[in-house]
Amino acid sequence: MGSNFLYTEQKDVNRAIAELRSELAAQNMRIAHQNELLAELQLSRTQKTLRLMRTKKRLIAATLFCFVGIPLLHAAVPHTFTAGTAAVAADVNANFTKLDNSLVPIGGIIAWHKSMTGGTPSLPATGEWVECNGQTLGTVGSAYDGQVIPNLNGAAGGADSPGQSAKVAMFLRGGVTSGTGQQDAFQGHHHVLNSRAYGGAIAGYGGNSSTTTQTADSDPSYFNVGDPKSDGTNGTPRTSSETRPVNMSVVWIMRVK
Repeated sequence: MGSNFLYTEQKDVNRAIAELRSELAAQNMRIAHQNELLAELQLSRTQKTLRLMRTKKRLIAATLFCFVGIPLLHAAVPHTFTAGTAAVAADVNANFTKLDNSLVPIGGIIAWHKSMTGGTPSLPATGEWVECNGQTLGTVGSAYDGQVIPNLNGAAGGADSPGQSAKVAMFLRGGVTSGTGQQDAFQGHHHVLNSRAYGGAIAGYGGNSSTTTQTADSDPSYFNVGDPKSDGTNGTPRTSSETRPVNMSVVWIMRVK
């Protein structure tokens, strides 16, 4: 009887061990399945991050190439990723920082075709860019917060344009310092003075002479400098209230943060 009891107890122990092993195997399968799901989720997040990085990089490169002319289509980033590998947040952020530093620097001014037919999107609401309309900037986080943005667009509601006593649309010009405005000007020169009495240029009054002067009212019938007229080749001279080259209007915008 004692041996039967021991045999029965051993069978119960073996059965319990088998059940534990079966339960442990099932648990291991569930853990393996969860790990697979986590790996797929991580891969999905990585792929989305990589797609976002590629999209943002293409947008940045296209913007710079079209509007600024900086050849950054193949700008290198410090970290690259391959399919199936996890993207570390610090490396992704470092890539974005590299691209951001390769953009137009803070204080940079570029031309913007605001009124393009089809609907140009508005400037980002996050405040990195503002129009140069002579307004006092109220952008928290900008080095120019509280400063007056140059009125390069001639906006009526802004401050006077740099170097002007009015609001005028301005061209930009290179220099070793920035912010100095100039009035329009015409290069100094002389005119050949003609007289009907002499039938042409008068000696001492034309050519390269710069020492002899004659007032217009001394004898207007003999001395006269007329309005500009065609030279027979280049068409009728165009006159206006300013001296300007052929141009197309743009809206100047400035990066402020």
